[in-house]
Amino acid sequence: MPGLLSCSSNRALRFDGYDDRVTIPNHASINLSDVTNKTIECWFKTEAYNTNESCRVIYEQGGTAHGFCHYLELYEGEYHFRVGAWLTAGTLHTFFPQRVRVETQSVYHAVSTYSADTQLLVAYLNGACVASMTSINMVPVSLHSGDVRVGGIGVDARLKDFSISAGTVTNNSFAGVIDELATYNKDLSFERISF
Repeated sequence: MPGLLSCSSNRALRFDGYDDRVTIPNHASINLSDVTNKTIECWFKTEAYNTNESCRVIYEQGGTAHGFCHYLELYEGEYHFRVGAWLTAGTLHTFFPQRVRVETQSVYHAVSTYSADTQLLVAYLNGACVASMTSINMVPVSLHSGDVRVGGIGVDARLKDFSISAGTVTNNSFAGVIDELATYNKDLSFERISF
């Protein structure tokens, strides 16, 4: 389908909320073998959920042990954007900043940045910082593996403060459009991601 950006001549992907997802094979340039700095960005437009599942995955890499994600959460009848980063090191340490309300059928530029040095995870929507979290108790997210999933989860995923096993590809699938997804192995500055 047409892209979400009027200035873009390429196409976007529409996900049906049931069994659509894109798999990007595991690669060392995505899942680094040492301490990870990370920026994840995309444009999305969500539709109303067509099942009772409370979470819809936009992007997920890693699994229950280590990883990063972007997803939407249905909470008290409203849709919210959330990001996450986590690492299991004896005790599970997680970052899931507060949820940020979004509207269905509206276009959003979503970005998360993570610094291994400061252990700060920041979420941005449409060029504005909307949520952040840091913890001196968390060891930096490091070595992890597994395929990246867009529009759904892989073998495992960590959403909010709990783990979800994939089971089937229908679990927690995104409903709507995702466009211009990119990841960077660096903590991009506010100036680089604002528009």
